[in-house]
Amino acid sequence: MMEKPVEPVTFGWRMPTWPSDETLAATLWKANFDSLTALHGRYDTVWMADHLVPAQGWLDPTLPTLEAWTALTYLAGAFPNYRFGHGVLNNSLRWPAWLAKAAATAQYMSGGRLILGIGAGQSPNENHSYGYDYGSNAVRIGQLGEAVQVIRKLWTESPATFHGKYYQLNEAYCSPQPTPAPPILIGGGGEQFTLPVVAKHADWWNLTAVPADVYAQKLDVLRRCCDAIGRDPSSIKLTVTIRALSIGSTEAEAQRIYDESAFSKAPPSNNIVGTPEMIVEQLQPYIKLGITHIILANFADYPHPDGAIQFADEVVPLMQ
Repeated sequence: MMEKPVEPVTFGWRMPTWPSDETLAATLWKANFDSLTALHGRYDTVWMADHLVPAQGWLDPTLPTLEAWTALTYLAGAFPNYRFGHGVLNNSLRWPAWLAKAAATAQYMSGGRLILGIGAGQSPNENHSYGYDYGSNAVRIGQLGEAVQVIRKLWTESPATFHGKYYQLNEAYCSPQPTPAPPILIGGGGEQFTLPVVAKHADWWNLTAVPADVYAQKLDVLRRCCDAIGRDPSSIKLTVTIRALSIGSTEAEAQRIYDESAFSKAPPSNNIVGTPEMIVEQLQPYIKLGITHIILANFADYPHPDGAIQFADEVVPLMQ
């Protein structure tokens, strides 16, 4: 039997959809547009978080926040050389049949550049403030599993019918159907509810802001979930999101940039700080697990694109 070829590691940038401090509030959109222009040809994917107010508890909830689906569709048209996705959509904020139709349209109009990232949501206060229900973990993840089935039904059957516990389709049409269908990325690492849904329904899987040893533990559980249903776990593309990264020509320079950034206020999670060589060393444990796409959520020198450019020009070649 021929061995599966080794898939190269690729990289994405998660574009901020809210400012990291008040000084950026008036220039957020221009900073993102300028960054995407400067990073042309250096990153494969662009991602954005799905929140209605800033997710970090230490940020002012009145800061301007871009709605993620609207922002993605605009940027996919403005920048035709990136693939775009959400990391990840909160399933409870959008009816899945509507989402299937919207995603099919975005896939059609972008020429097949959408990755549909989706999860169960993890911000009860945000849901409640906007009038959305926020069920228990079991309910929300049960809804997530059904939502993915509804989406795939509409993408592949015409008309589509589905009768689930939470969602219904009755001879629904979704035309044009996406060809090819966008890969569905599911985010989350809950071992009791989420990972069985990932094993059954995901094309891609993502964990955000976790150290490599935690990722390894979750991956072991995911593989057992795949074994239980007879799925080859290697058919799921593994991705990770690094919450913050600070790069410098020296370790001291990288640390200074990090300490002066707003991201130093957040829990360290899997933040990475150092020279290009140090960053390669810190990323290697993830790559050894089989992760083939790494999403960099926050560069400490944002809104300047210098760190993101330096990473692409000096770190990525060291990893090939």
